[in-house]
Amino acid sequence: MRFQWALLFSVALGCHGSGGEGSLAGGGAAAPGPIAPVRLGAAFEGEIVEEAAQGVRFIYEFKASKVRLTIADHGKEVWSLYLPNEGRIYQIDDDKKEIVGKRLAGSMQPNTPGVDLKPGGDDSVAGVPCEVVTGIYVAQQTVMEFRVCAVRGLHYAGPLAFIAESPLEARMRVDRMFPLRYELRRVDLAKLDQARPPFDVIQASAVTQKPMPAERFELPDNYHVTDWDQVNAALEKFVAPTDGGRPKP
Repeated sequence: MRFQWALLFSVALGCHGSGGEGSLAGGGAAAPGPIAPVRLGAAFEGEIVEEAAQGVRFIYEFKASKVRLTIADHGKEVWSLYLPNEGRIYQIDDDKKEIVGKRLAGSMQPNTPGVDLKPGGDDSVAGVPCEVVTGIYVAQQTVMEFRVCAVRGLHYAGPLAFIAESPLEARMRVDRMFPLRYELRRVDLAKLDQARPPFDVIQASAVTQKPMPAERFELPDNYHVTDWDQVNAALEKFVAPTDGGRPKP
């Protein structure tokens, strides 16, 4: 699944980069979505389309607590399936007929170290009211400043949930806060006294409530399935040295 990993990491760099070219064109809001009343929450069935830097699009589909995420990047697509009731997420490669699954962390206590959340008022995105939350967390000698406008009660697993979920994304997933607008900028700890770069932005351009086909939320048949947790456990067992410096039996 090399293409999937490469694409996801390119998305991470494009959307969580150092600003400038990473923001939406013009630095403003995405094109407005439908203004018809849409109820977002546990029972929501439909689709949320979000736009990011350089033409990358995130398409979230919801049905019966399941979440399908398709990442579209200039004609190339990868998709994942998040099953909250099982606490698992799957990456699917249709070209190679491969599925890789892993378990996500099941719980996170409020005010988790490294995540500082502050209320920032109310706003709306794509015609849907949302709650603004701001704050910071530190990752690898970098201060991550964020502004999120989220709706509560809707399941969420971000684009990097499978590879390297950030403390903020884990908090939103566990607290069931879906970000309709996600602004993030990175500031090097050694450059805190310098001018801040602009925020990178991921923002919903359309929120549509509609019936979704059940088959889009099922894992494909006859694909090769790999359990990422079992692979990691086997690797750790092999490489972890004993007191004698040899791998464990």
